[in-house]
Amino acid sequence: MMPASSEPMPVQPGELLAGKYRVDGMLGSGGMGVVVSAVHETLRQRVAIKLLRANALADDELVVRFVREGQAAARLKSEHVARVLDSGTLPDGRPYLVIEHLEGHDLSRVVNDPRMLPVGEALDYVLQTCVGVAAAHAAGIVHRDLKPKNLFCVAAPNGKPIVKVLDFGISKIAGEPHDPSLTTTSHMLGSPSYMSPEQLRSSRYVDVRTDIWALGVILYELLTKQLPFRGENLTEVISVVLSDEPVPVHALRPDVPRELSAVVTRCLAKRLDDRFQSITDLVAALEPFATRPGVTSESASALARVRAATEPMAFSPLAHVGVRPSAPPLHEAPPTIAIGEPTSVAWGTSPVATQTESAGWKKLAAAAAVIALVGAGAA
Repeated sequence: MMPASSEPMPVQPGELLAGKYRVDGMLGSGGMGVVVSAVHETLRQRVAIKLLRANALADDELVVRFVREGQAAARLKSEHVARVLDSGTLPDGRPYLVIEHLEGHDLSRVVNDPRMLPVGEALDYVLQTCVGVAAAHAAGIVHRDLKPKNLFCVAAPNGKPIVKVLDFGISKIAGEPHDPSLTTTSHMLGSPSYMSPEQLRSSRYVDVRTDIWALGVILYELLTKQLPFRGENLTEVISVVLSDEPVPVHALRPDVPRELSAVVTRCLAKRLDDRFQSITDLVAALEPFATRPGVTSESASALARVRAATEPMAFSPLAHVGVRPSAPPLHEAPPTIAIGEPTSVAWGTSPVATQTESAGWKKLAAAAAVIALVGAGAA
């Protein structure tokens, strides 16, 4: 991926970072940050290092999100979550994260492949993702930005893909004080096509069920090669998510069992109480289809692995992350919605829209906020 900024590259091959990581190449680059390949000088361990560009330090929100990503991911020990190995701050003030070095591709490549996936293969990707997400929920973390670009596929020794969840930069962490910069913001928290109705109204009022919505969107897209909620622009997408029902999966793809189609539809229920209430419930509903050809043995035991991840929870997963109304109180204004938030692309970051696109889309943001407010009132 080529740099999306005219600013000189912030690190060069051969440079020593934090006194111990020798840079040997670029893995990804975007407007706000870069990801480089490096080797620990003493341990000879290859790692990926994610760091902000110097010009991003002026944006306090980006810095907070960057640090938050490391704090959230470091709590998780699942093989289906990218491991954070180290973190710190460079002499010039830039924070960095040292992450396990992964070789592969993100799930968007699979989505964009014109080949229609076998049902079992699509389930395999989602069930593996569920194991990683269950570990996050058990630790009191709601991801809030699940989408194909934040799911990275690496090859296991047997050649089968292993899915790892990336980018906890906008996650909601139980027990932490509310950070106003992550809700009253000039940046959109998440990707509209994968965001639940309650998250569109206010990212502050979400629980584990907003991740279940996103998993439903991802499975829908893997099975049909199209999104359940589409629009020509941001305003239309938000309006459709808030008000329209998706076409059932089996209507677009007759070989998908109606019972599996119903599971996807339930994930996309607009009323929180109509959705699956936990990842365990979702995986239990998907498990009967996991014996179909194309599903790996690892995914076939997803339910047991999810239950093992959530056993330490001596309370409801919903209570753990703080269930709140599906919309903010009517006297609270909906979040400001704008374009230009960086988001993880494989190991790099890239803007959602270019500067040229942003000017037009920002005009749509005002209308989108009105739609969100109307939706909140209706709820």
